Amino acid sequence: MSHKSPKQLDAEKSKNAIVCRNRKATHEYEILDDIECGVMLHGSEVKSIRNGKVSIDEAFARIRHG
Repeated sequence: MSHKSPKQLDAEKSKNAIVCRNRKATHEYEILDDIECGVMLHGSEVKSIRNGKVSIDEAFARIRHG
């Protein structure tokens, strides 16, 4: 049996952690389906997320070829 150190457990949790949730959208709209997607970030954007300074107030998604 392999045991994981506390550092390894924290690293796994942070990989799958929800960084930001759009509560305003769930309040103002009826959500019929959930779609999980990825976002490519660069430089200062990554730093802002790590510091917990995230805003998705004006964010949107578009489904192409789907």
